[in-house]
Amino acid sequence: MKCQREECFCTDFNRHLCKDYRADKPKPKGFAKRKPTGEKAMFEDIWAKKAHVCESCGKHLREFNVSYFSHIIAKGVRKDLRLDPDNIVLECVDCHNTWGNGKFKDKMLQHSWERKLAYIAANDKELYAKYTFLIDKHL
Repeated sequence: MKCQREECFCTDFNRHLCKDYRADKPKPKGFAKRKPTGEKAMFEDIWAKKAHVCESCGKHLREFNVSYFSHIIAKGVRKDLRLDPDNIVLECVDCHNTWGNGKFKDKMLQHSWERKLAYIAANDKELYAKYTFLIDKHL
């Protein structure tokens, strides 16, 4: 079935590309505005105080980006540490991804490894035990 607009060539197959179809379609409920958590304000404060350099590789961080703020202990692991500035490390996107999703061996090679491990030891004994087990396994 062809679109009602004369100049439009959309069909049932590619209707999602039609501007009129998209404008009439209701927005999904999952796209509601998020409640403020206080993270952005904390990130802006850290950005104002620290040098704009990746703490793991030394790369210069040009402008404020929330992707540069890496939680040492992930928010999903310890929600209570989400707004602890000591739980935040300034890292470039590559180093942030290594810390969050990389191989353990690559995490150990980061320049900020000692600081991260000390923070974990002081704040999460269970996670620290897991990390020391993995360290012994990789040495």
